[in-house]
Amino acid sequence: MNLPRRFWCHIDTSVETLPDNQIVETSEDAVHWVRESVRGVFLSFDRRVFHRTWGWLGDHRAMDAGVISLQGGRPYEFAVKVQMGSWLWSAHPVRVLPLATPCGSPASTSSSRPPIASEAS
Repeated sequence: MNLPRRFWCHIDTSVETLPDNQIVETSEDAVHWVRESVRGVFLSFDRRVFHRTWGWLGDHRAMDAGVISLQGGRPYEFAVKVQMGSWLWSAHPVRVLPLATPCGSPASTSSSRPPIASEAS
């Protein structure tokens, strides 16, 4: 059985608790999720990290490379170290097991703890 491919998007940080995970259907959506999540916090970074992040956000070739990476089965990541800790945004290709709910219809795949089986890189 060939399980459908989806993309698990996740933030890891030592700075604050952000239970922000999501399963999206396309590699383009995954890259968009990562970049929008970075945009949501980068204004609080110190000057050096802010400028590095601003440059990364403005690099549209990096977006295309991220989509290609995910489509090729490799993760897409962006990481920064700030004075108080670190941030890592990532999207990984995963296979989603469609589980049935008590009513018999497939469960939604957008929960914060998705039922996934990670693909080997």
